[in-house]
Amino acid sequence: MFRKRLRNVWCGIVALMICWGPVSGFAFGEYVDIEVIIDGELLDTGGMTLIKDGRVIVPMRGVFEALGANIDWQPDTRTVRAVKGGRVVQLTIGESAALVNGSPIELSVPGQIVKGRTLVPLRFVSESTGAYVHWNGKERVVSISSDGTPQVYPSHFVHINSADVDTLTRIIHISRARAEQIIRLREEKKFESYEDLLRIRGIGEVRLQQIREQGLIRF
Repeated sequence: MFRKRLRNVWCGIVALMICWGPVSGFAFGEYVDIEVIIDGELLDTGGMTLIKDGRVIVPMRGVFEALGANIDWQPDTRTVRAVKGGRVVQLTIGESAALVNGSPIELSVPGQIVKGRTLVPLRFVSESTGAYVHWNGKERVVSISSDGTPQVYPSHFVHINSADVDTLTRIIHISRARAEQIIRLREEKKFESYEDLLRIRGIGEVRLQQIREQGLIRF
């Protein structure tokens, strides 16, 4: 049910927000593979997560709607208005501050629109909604707890070049011996693609295809 609602969120984004087209020389940062987990559920961000000067940037609409907020886009003023419970959040594209119940909150990076989606700093999610937000830089996982309770969620994926033995065995369901072999192999040379997994003893083309289809490994 949650995943279906999230798919509907993304389908409605383009219809509800003006698409300003690709931004030439966009200075926000580099697109990176970041997991956003809200109340234990993985959010489909459509690949629209960035890191800019050490700050994590996330799509506002997807995150806020997953937290239960109602979103309204006002094209004349290029303003996003979000309402959740007694909180009213207003963010105008390009402005260095947003309003929460009329009080200003400074943004470390102004909100901008890229490919029809409004991107905002992760810290703004916490400051404007009261949610608890945690950033795991090592595994690149954002944990968000909507009720403000401190909660850190484990990654749904495995970063094969940094994961420990327990994580490797838990996520990709391999023996400890094979997980230890992976660690030895990556010390010699990092894994850069699925094809590199053929270096692991016991991994053939058939097993490699199964692992690829699961899509649980990050390089």
